[in-house]
Amino acid sequence: MTTIIKLVLVFALITATFQGARPMVTNYQFKDAVEQVLLFTPNAPDADVIERIMALAGDYDLPVAAEDISISEHGSDRVVEMTYTKDVEFIPGIITQPITFNPSASVRLLTKRPR
Repeated sequence: MTTIIKLVLVFALITATFQGARPMVTNYQFKDAVEQVLLFTPNAPDADVIERIMALAGDYDLPVAAEDISISEHGSDRVVEMTYTKDVEFIPGIITQPITFNPSASVRLLTKRPR
C-alpha cells in the first residue's frame, strides 16, 4: 500500500513539474520572438511593434493586452517590457495557480530612429 502512495506522489510531482515548465518554455519562446521583431525592425514605430507583439501573443496563446506593453529607449537601447498573468494547472483539475510573467526584450540601435 505504501508503494502505491509513493508512486502516486511521484507521479503527481512529475506532472506538476512538467505542467509548470510548459508555460516557462512558452514565455521564453515568446520573449525570443519579440527580440527577433526588435532585431529585424529596429526603427519601426511603437504602434507597429505593439501590433506585432500582440500578433505573437495570439500565436503563443498568451493573454497579453496592448496596455501591458511598454516601449522605451535608454540611450541607444530600445527596450520592450510586457506583463501578463496565466493560470497554470500544476495538477490538472486539482491545483491551478495564476503566475505573472514579466518578459522584456531589448535591442541596441545602431542608427538614430526617426520620430
